[in-house]
Amino acid sequence: MTQVLDREILDGRVVLNGTWEQFKLIQKVSEDSPGIKLSFFAGAIEILMPGFQHENFSEIIGYLVTTFLLVQGIVKLR
Repeated sequence: MTQVLDREILDGRVVLNGTWEQFKLIQKVSEDSPGIKLSFFAGAIEILMPGFQHENFSEIIGYLVTTFLLVQGIVKLR
């Protein structure tokens, strides 16, 4: 793969100049990495990765929903 020199890194967001072929290669390599979102537009490959704040917020929301359901007497069935 050709090294891309022009890049911007900002809080879990990486933007690279690249081709559709490079995008497809990155997509293939990242298949087993949950949470990574890729997009391609006009020669720009954008990679979004959830950061700590996202994960922390997600856990808090999960806790609040679980607590609400327990208080309402709703039990998760397995």
